[in-house]
Amino acid sequence: MNLKLFFTGIFFWLGQLYFAQPVTINLSEDNIINRTEYNQILQSGVLYKGNGNWRSAGGEWYVMLKANQSTYSNGNFTLPTEIVNFRLNNINGVTPGTGQLKGIWPGYKNITTTFQSFFQPEKANSNAPKGAIMMNYQILSSSFPNYIFQSGSYIVSIDNNQAPNGTWWSSTNRYIDPSGWQMNISVPEFAKWFVTQNAFTYNYNSLSNFSSPQDLVFDLSNFQISHTTDAYLDAKAQGNISFTPHGGGVATDIPISNVEVFGTGLTTKTLSTSYQNINSSAYSVITGNRNTIPIKIRINANAVKQQLYRAGTYTFTVDFKIRNNGGTVSDTQSVPFTITTQPLSTIAIQGTPDVNFTFATAADYQTGKSQNMANH
Repeated sequence: MNLKLFFTGIFFWLGQLYFAQPVTINLSEDNIINRTEYNQILQSGVLYKGNGNWRSAGGEWYVMLKANQSTYSNGNFTLPTEIVNFRLNNINGVTPGTGQLKGIWPGYKNITTTFQSFFQPEKANSNAPKGAIMMNYQILSSSFPNYIFQSGSYIVSIDNNQAPNGTWWSSTNRYIDPSGWQMNISVPEFAKWFVTQNAFTYNYNSLSNFSSPQDLVFDLSNFQISHTTDAYLDAKAQGNISFTPHGGGVATDIPISNVEVFGTGLTTKTLSTSYQNINSSAYSVITGNRNTIPIKIRINANAVKQQLYRAGTYTFTVDFKIRNNGGTVSDTQSVPFTITTQPLSTIAIQGTPDVNFTFATAADYQTGKSQNMANH
């Protein structure tokens, strides 16, 4: 047996195995969180038989591909094939339209279930280099707000129209190997905070806040998460409330149990220094991959009156963790809270406020006068 032919066949067979690998679009967290465009060049088969003819399609030598289904699927969710745009970048490093690869070079097209051309040779035997076919793939930024990207691999099968006219060893025409392959869109699993404000303050500047106290509520309901997996919310405090007296002095602690976390659809919990789950039902992945979390922090009216009346600064920090069911992916947002009570004082006169003295005789002036005013 001719060893040269044997090893050539082995290498060709290995090449067949290698190039039959899926074409995978690996989306990043940034693509989904910030809705940035995906744009990558990926190998999409190999062109063989540099001296053969192109296969015709309706009398024209269009080089085309199509999807065999109208959607990518990950088993639970689907994405339309049209979400991906493609354009030939080069063949074996040669850009279309040059002397070695003459013909028409179409712009970006959507992948659909009908054949779309990515190169149109001038004629059947137009020059073309043998080698890797490199394709430019895009998912536009405008697509990310309009679809659900759940973590996993979305799959569709792709065919091209340049299969060999016979077996690969007997084919006389140019052909692309493989004639069909699997295309994947790989979506990473993550749950991330998407927050525009991450610190909260409140100022007490009237004694009426303590004579007729109300609940102190911090509204964090503009907090959002971006996620590709069902998400759960946990919360804990980093420590107790720290109080620093006005004008300085030794800081003291107030129990963090005076603080609650609550919100629409959330379970009300008294804060502690250990994580507690706040949502009994997971936040599902939705269109656009963003969910608004209606978190609120509360110190009730009685605690305001009993704990926050001294002039000074009260500070505490809450950690909000968003995670998947197993906790293998998570993201923590630390939120500091500052409450300031100003130095306040007042004199309240009860009963009749006026004090009236009547000096009617000389003795009144000699001995003076006094009055008892009850509850003054």
